[in-house]
Amino acid sequence: MKLFFAIVSYCATQLFILIIFILIGIKGYMLNAQTVPWKTDVTYLTDTSNNQNPTSVTTYHGSTYYIYTSPARQIVVGKIDSFGTIELDTVFKIIGKNEIYHICPTIGVDKYGYIHVCGDMHNESWKYFRSNNPEDIRTWTRRYDLPGFSITYPTIFYDNNREMYILFRHRKDFTGNGNHRAGIAKYNPDKNTFSMVGGISYSEKDGTKANTITMAWSKGYGGNDCWYIKPGHRLYFDGNNRMHFMAAVINVCLGTFSSTDVYSPSLMKGGFESNTHIIYAYSDDTGNTWHRVDGTQISSLPLTVDNASIALDRTIQHDIIGGESELGAFDTNTPIISYKLYSDQSRHNIKWNGSSWVEISPPHSSNIFMCRPNGYAAWYNNFGLDYTRDGRNWKSLSGGANASFQKGASGVSSTGMDREYFKQTGNFRYTGSFNSFTHCGIYTIKSNIGNVSN
Repeated sequence: MKLFFAIVSYCATQLFILIIFILIGIKGYMLNAQTVPWKTDVTYLTDTSNNQNPTSVTTYHGSTYYIYTSPARQIVVGKIDSFGTIELDTVFKIIGKNEIYHICPTIGVDKYGYIHVCGDMHNESWKYFRSNNPEDIRTWTRRYDLPGFSITYPTIFYDNNREMYILFRHRKDFTGNGNHRAGIAKYNPDKNTFSMVGGISYSEKDGTKANTITMAWSKGYGGNDCWYIKPGHRLYFDGNNRMHFMAAVINVCLGTFSSTDVYSPSLMKGGFESNTHIIYAYSDDTGNTWHRVDGTQISSLPLTVDNASIALDRTIQHDIIGGESELGAFDTNTPIISYKLYSDQSRHNIKWNGSSWVEISPPHSSNIFMCRPNGYAAWYNNFGLDYTRDGRNWKSLSGGANASFQKGASGVSSTGMDREYFKQTGNFRYTGSFNSFTHCGIYTIKSNIGNVSN
């Protein structure tokens, strides 16, 4: 009998220990797979040309501003104030050419509250409007004084003082192919003027004459469209307001490969849209002087593969998808870059560890990449958010019972994100596109990533 009770007692003890371990495991799982609330801010119908909108939503003084192409092919601006009231206004009355991949409706709000919008440009002059009054979307004035020539793919970024920068692709002139560059125009809100960041120290394809100031230049000698830059250039300002810059560029044209080169034509699914390099540099004085990632100063601009830091070299594969690159930093000295390859259709992430670029691996394949000035980075993967502060330790967030936030169309270039909202609050606000881009919505995920309370 004593043996029987001893066995029962032992089994009960082991069962209790097992239950404790199970509870600890459940608790640990819950801590590493938290659910967070999310909400739909607004939904609306769109034209198929709404498929490239990386800076289609931004937040200012508690109001959300967004832009899209309506089914009537008009550029529409929306405002959601702090009370949830929605206001709409049509800025462009008539859309020009049927360039569904180049409309790129873009919106920004400067530090004084004036709204800036542009879009519907494919290698042509600026179509740029500024609101006549702060935080008011009802009246607009078109601007013709922006620098750059033959514009495509505008995107807007801000530094930590909400000084506004516009990135875009531009060209030397309207004739011929190639000679594509990544431009940065800095806006001066006190003077209401724009100035170009960069330099003119490069040789043109057809000679040595220096022309338009630019920030980065693709050196793809050898044939038409071999200097192609898609919207794979990005800015990021860290907690010390260091200005990080990256660009995906072509350094070797497809037409220059010989029969003895080791590469597979099957990898070049993007044609001249695929890139060979990702280059990087940073500035501590808002774009006046630039340095490589190791701190050495760059003597002259624009940036090319010859004078910038090479974050990635895929010359043989020629398979970097230009429009799928993102930039951030864990801290001042640790920039991180997210990119996608044609060859494996996968996203990769690299960071500078002080001596080299090393790959980091989030738990899930991601479509959108963001950073906060205090070092937090988050990856949105169409189902949830994976975030980290160092690239090694990760936490995943999901959207509740269905374990998924509202899905949008995959790809950075087809899903706009409110980078400033994430940087300021740790919450993720984005534009999701559906049904071949004929339906869109703006969604907010209350993640509070990096806040002291979380």
